[in-house]
Amino acid sequence: MPDKVALDLQQRLGELLGTARALDARRRAALEGMRQSLAEYRELGGALLRLRRQAPVQPALNGEHRAFSLAQRYELSQRELEVALLLADGRSNVEIAAAVKVSTHTARHHTQHVLGKLGVPSRSRAAALINDFLSKTTDGTGTSK
Repeated sequence: MPDKVALDLQQRLGELLGTARALDARRRAALEGMRQSLAEYRELGGALLRLRRQAPVQPALNGEHRAFSLAQRYELSQRELEVALLLADGRSNVEIAAAVKVSTHTARHHTQHVLGKLGVPSRSRAAALINDFLSKTTDGTGTSK
């Protein structure tokens, strides 16, 4: 009888080992699928970042061509243009953050980028430059009015 018990145990152990191998194969397949999904996710994220960087600033529908010209002249993104216009209005980073619905920390970074692109050391100089740029209008011949 001990031989029958040993055979039953051996058979049961073989079944368990087969189940463990099948589960391990499924785990490996799922892990590979997750790796592929993560690689695709990263690739899509990179593509989205590249598209955002390449997207031109669109002029406002209400004819804000001077603001669009400012963005083109200083290579400002749409968000940077929003921040620049708020800076020109004398807004603080807290007010800018609330207006564009970002954190104060993010607003500070946007402000720093705008100052860098405008080539000015301070918010007041940025405001003066932006307001001066926006106050100039041309009559189509390239001369200011």
